[in-house]
Amino acid sequence: MTTRLRYAVMFMVSLVQQENQGVARPKRASVIADKQSLSEGYLERVVMYLKNKGLVKSRKGPGGGYSLGMPPERITLDQLLYSVGDKVKMVRCQGDDGGCVSAAGEKCNSHYLWEGIERYMMHYLSNTTLLDVFNNTLKEFGGSDRHRIYADNNSTAEICPKVRHKIGNALLFGNFYNPSAVYSLGQKSRKLLEDVRRLVIEVLDAKGYDVIFTSSGTEANNLVFNRCGHRHIISAIEHPSVINSATNPHFIPVDSNGVISLTALESMLKDLGGEGALVSVMLANNEIGVIQPVREVVSIARKYGAVVHTDAVQACGKIPLSVLDLGADFVTISSHKIGGMPGAGALLYNSNRVGIVPMLHGGMQENGLRAGTENVHAIYSMAVALENLSCRLKKMADVLSARDLIESRIREASATSIIFGSGAVRLPNTTCVSMPGVSSETQLIGFDSRGIAVGIGSACSSGKRDKSHVLSAIGAEEEHIKSAIRISLGPDVDIEQASRIADCWCGIYSSFISLN
Repeated sequence: MTTRLRYAVMFMVSLVQQENQGVARPKRASVIADKQSLSEGYLERVVMYLKNKGLVKSRKGPGGGYSLGMPPERITLDQLLYSVGDKVKMVRCQGDDGGCVSAAGEKCNSHYLWEGIERYMMHYLSNTTLLDVFNNTLKEFGGSDRHRIYADNNSTAEICPKVRHKIGNALLFGNFYNPSAVYSLGQKSRKLLEDVRRLVIEVLDAKGYDVIFTSSGTEANNLVFNRCGHRHIISAIEHPSVINSATNPHFIPVDSNGVISLTALESMLKDLGGEGALVSVMLANNEIGVIQPVREVVSIARKYGAVVHTDAVQACGKIPLSVLDLGADFVTISSHKIGGMPGAGALLYNSNRVGIVPMLHGGMQENGLRAGTENVHAIYSMAVALENLSCRLKKMADVLSARDLIESRIREASATSIIFGSGAVRLPNTTCVSMPGVSSETQLIGFDSRGIAVGIGSACSSGKRDKSHVLSAIGAEEEHIKSAIRISLGPDVDIEQASRIADCWCGIYSSFISLN
């Protein structure tokens, strides 16, 4: 941080003090500079930044000066930081985008220390208002939540720091206009949407595909099935948004690890007649993390004239994703699974092979294929998350090490525990494990009381505890299904956190053994 932020904070707090004393007239910068022993010339330059962002108002002439542009409880310190063109950054290290030790991207031993301090400082600044500073009611961050571990990233990923920072700034000063409006502000929003559309195609290697923005991955999946006839062939472990959208679906069986049978798929296509049929196989499962052979599915489907949809919501951001390499006709993703905000999803489709039938009717948004004003901020957050995708993927090797440590400790503690899908290729962050004799709910409460958030089955079924259709499909026994939890790690998990998760699992199991 530079002197600009220090000057900005001292100046703004002086304005808060002026208002708090009930003084209605503006305050001159020269008076503040003199009282705070600041350079008047430099302060005036800083104030221009603040004025341009609407944080202060000015009045000329006798009795003129500066006053707050908005209530002090609405102005956070990170807003001041961005307004004056400043930022928190590591001095030596180059952040996620580069290495500190070599051009090859190798990071120094202290890199993640500085990176963590950088994130902590931004969290502190974004949660501290001018009113907090004036009243000396500064928050003690990292209190009860400081040591909490979030291990339910497959339900919704933590919003990545870059998204938080950019969206916070965009909400204050950015682009929030109706993209369908013909005036220039609306067209500015329209340009943003089209820029994001191009970014989706570029980052996901989807040249030749069209992109429709939706409110979620669930809506995107529904939109696919809305256009595709009544011959639906889907895997037995699909997300509920696929299962419940399909018409009288034929289920492709899976083996005990959750991998689909390609032989069964081909047999179904032969028997049903593939021409015009829709095959839907998710790229990676949300509960057990198993990755499916989608390229092979596409190859088989092509032989029989069928089209292919893959739900890539869980895979995106955890494994490399090339839409062209997969070859599927439809691919769906979701913002909040990759570190963006909830409220945005995308359907990528090969318009040279397939079309879309609108499900929502109204305006002509998304080329008439998805009515309703686009959620510009959520879509923008998805763009920021996609820009950060390569950095996220680089962290997956460390995530895999953390997951393997957890699973190793669990196996040591209980020879009868079952890690579902462990015989197949899985997402590096996902462990679905049963604790013999201990219900999922009991485990969840035990983890939560120790400051760790884990999941039970599909997040979309929360509040309605049905038996997992995924675990049933792989042939898991009833008692194992009832004692299963899902641990899904985030990209910034470290070995200390992984050890705590393992300690917690082992502690709950040990308590159960002692009681019995």
